[in-house]
Amino acid sequence: MRLWRGLAIGCLAAVLTALCGMPGWAGVWDMDLPYRGDNPQWVKVKTLWDGRGEEGRTLDDIVNELNLLMEREPDAVEPYLWLSKTYYLKARLHRKERQTNFRQAEIYASKAHEVDPGNVMALKLIVDTMSFSGDTVYTLARYGDWIRGGSPLPVAEALPMLPASDKTKVFYRL
Repeated sequence: MRLWRGLAIGCLAAVLTALCGMPGWAGVWDMDLPYRGDNPQWVKVKTLWDGRGEEGRTLDDIVNELNLLMEREPDAVEPYLWLSKTYYLKARLHRKERQTNFRQAEIYASKAHEVDPGNVMALKLIVDTMSFSGDTVYTLARYGDWIRGGSPLPVAEALPMLPASDKTKVFYRL
């Protein structure tokens, strides 16, 4: 029995490793945030971003710098995109204020969409953020048209059909 269990776990691990390592799959949703290298304040933001580390130690400094940029250029989409991504990362890394940070990421992605309605990065950020909300009804009511309008979403492979349920029907409509 232990042999079969070990064999099954080993096979599953091999399949997952192969799937995760498939070329082209990892970077489908990877997008670089827009960056203005001609502005010293943006250079500071980029330097802080690059030095954030896995624990996100510079995220609060990034938020402070981005707020200054946002005040200086309220009609520019870049600060809103960076703020959304930064708050999303804060939510993923710091559980203490997770919901507050996800809410901030949602607000800034939505604001980026208001500033630049065709911005694919804003769509990506709202999809990433709302996937953690768990409230499909709220997400569809608030952002369903925007998500549908941005379809087809960039995916590496078509998902296999899932067993029919109310939630999968809603998902496939998106």
